[in-house]
Amino acid sequence: MEIKCVCGKIFTKSFKNRVYCSTECRKTVNTKKSNERRKKNGFGQAECKFCNNTFTKKKRKSRFCSHKCASKASIRSSVIVEKRYFENIDSHEKAYWLGFIFADGYVTGNGKRLQICLSTKDECIIDDLIEALGGDKKDKKYYGPYKTSGKQVHYSIACEEMVKDLQKLGCTTKKSKTLRFPAIDKMLYEGFILGYYDGDGTEGTTLVSSGSFEFLSDIKKIMDIKFNILKREKCYYLSLGANLFRSMTKTNIGLKRKRYIR
Repeated sequence: MEIKCVCGKIFTKSFKNRVYCSTECRKTVNTKKSNERRKKNGFGQAECKFCNNTFTKKKRKSRFCSHKCASKASIRSSVIVEKRYFENIDSHEKAYWLGFIFADGYVTGNGKRLQICLSTKDECIIDDLIEALGGDKKDKKYYGPYKTSGKQVHYSIACEEMVKDLQKLGCTTKKSKTLRFPAIDKMLYEGFILGYYDGDGTEGTTLVSSGSFEFLSDIKKIMDIKFNILKREKCYYLSLGANLFRSMTKTNIGLKRKRYIR
C-alpha cells in the first residue's frame, strides 16, 4: 500500500502502523513537535539577559545562556560606591554595620564576595545597609517561601577591597566558631554590639548568641558584664543586661522591632 508521508514523499508501507518514509523524517517531525511543546510550556529560544545572545532554555526560568554569564551578571549587579567603607571604623554607624555583618553576613570561600540573607520581615535593614554602602536596592534577590524560614531577601556584594577590609577586622570565611571582638575605638563598642544584637540577638530579651565562646567572653570582659555565658546545644548565649541595652539603643539606627525588652 502506497501512502504520502508528511514530507510529501510517496512510499510503500512495509508494516501497518508506519507513517513516515524514513527514520530521518520521523526524527525531524518528532523534534518539531517536541520544540512546540517546550515553547508552549515556557522553554524554547530566549535572549540571554547579560550578553543578549539567543539560547535554548533548559529550564523554564533560565535567564542566562551559561554559568559564566550568570556569574558576570551577578557581579555587575552588586556594584557599590563605598568600596573601602570598612577600611577605617571611625563612626557609630560603621561600627553598627560591622557588628551586623559579624552576625548575619558571610564571606564566600574565594574571599571575593560578601553575602547577607534575611527574612523579608527585616528587609528594611538590608535597605539601610545598601544606602550606607552606596548600592542599588534593585540588586536584592528573593527566594522562597520556605517551610521553616518563609520568604527571604538576599543581597550580595562582589568587592574584593571591602572583603579584605572585613577579613582584617576578623570577619573571615566560616567565622561562626572563630569570631573575636574587633580592634576598634572603645567609644564605638556599643555601636558594634548593637549591630551584632540586631543580627544574632533574641527579640524581647538582652541575649546575644554565637558559636564562638571566645567572642562572647571578649564582650563580657570589655563591657564588664557580670552574667555568665550559657551553652545550649551547639551555641553560646550571653545576657547584655538592661543598663547596656538601654545605653546602646538610644540611637535611631537598626531594627525597631528589637528595641524593647520584656
